[in-house]
Amino acid sequence: YSGKVQFVLTKRFADIADQSNSEAFESDNDSKSTENQPYTRAIFANVTAVGPIEDTSWTAGIGAGKYHPKYLTAVQIRRNSRLSIVNSVFMGYPGGVELSQNNTVRAAGEDSIVVRYNDFYGIKDNKFFYLGKGTDETDKVTLEWLLQEKFDNKFKNQAGSLNAYCGLERPYVSVYKDFNPAMRADASYANTAKWDVKTASVDLNDDFFEKTSYRGAFGTERWDLPWAEYDPVNAIYEPSSIQEEPVFRTLLSVSPNPANETAIVSYSLDNACEVTIKLFDITGNLVATFVQNEMQAAGTHNLTINVNKIVAGNYYLQLKSGEITNTISLPIAR
Repeated sequence: YSGKVQFVLTKRFADIADQSNSEAFESDNDSKSTENQPYTRAIFANVTAVGPIEDTSWTAGIGAGKYHPKYLTAVQIRRNSRLSIVNSVFMGYPGGVELSQNNTVRAAGEDSIVVRYNDFYGIKDNKFFYLGKGTDETDKVTLEWLLQEKFDNKFKNQAGSLNAYCGLERPYVSVYKDFNPAMRADASYANTAKWDVKTASVDLNDDFFEKTSYRGAFGTERWDLPWAEYDPVNAIYEPSSIQEEPVFRTLLSVSPNPANETAIVSYSLDNACEVTIKLFDITGNLVATFVQNEMQAAGTHNLTINVNKIVAGNYYLQLKSGEITNTISLPIAR
């Protein structure tokens, strides 16, 4: 994945973990840590990651005052991934940030990996940064790498519940519906976000990013309500009134499939709407447009498409009808 993501919330429960080690982020390039390109190159901004540990006195295990032993670290960047995280808040993990494999470390030393302007709370035993097994320090990436003053990462541990000092309203609750990840007005990171990073790989001045003053996913106001439900097991769901008749549009079939010279595309529309039909190759490149924004009546439609000039291979036929998109595989054989 190569792209940008902003405003992210993740919440883990103390007694539920994956079969392998559990993190907020686990990012690879490929399984062999090769130099194969394209690299995984994602930039995450304004993440709030609430881990499983409410109090750093908790120990690994199952039960009160414990966290599942499969939890590892908040951020694991490994296998030559070039993941970057900025202006975010992490809390309640056994570790902070891990870099694994030597080419990952080299990428960090070249600023192809940027971990800056983040706050870390309640990280067990002050294990804020470390290198994975078989990974070596360099002159640019030592065990003090994350703590460099110019990176402006902040670290805080103290006794007791993180609710008291992490700067969020109610990240740790016994009643799930009371969960509140909004930032308190007095949070130390309310006005500490920075957007001045510009390296060969990471440019925070990109117009994609909303330049918040705060770190983390939320300011003092919440964007997750009312649509986010944090206690779905006990929530009461009631039917709502239907403002509009539902619209269902289905791509029924393409025949023959695989196609050779021509094929018939059959589909139905419950309502009149604009229709677009396109053919894409397996890498997502547009190969042909058969219908473009054509107003069609409700009912069943049959369209004959000519594919005799298209190179044999695997393709995907896409039907867009109004706001609905349907896709079907369409191999072309000669």
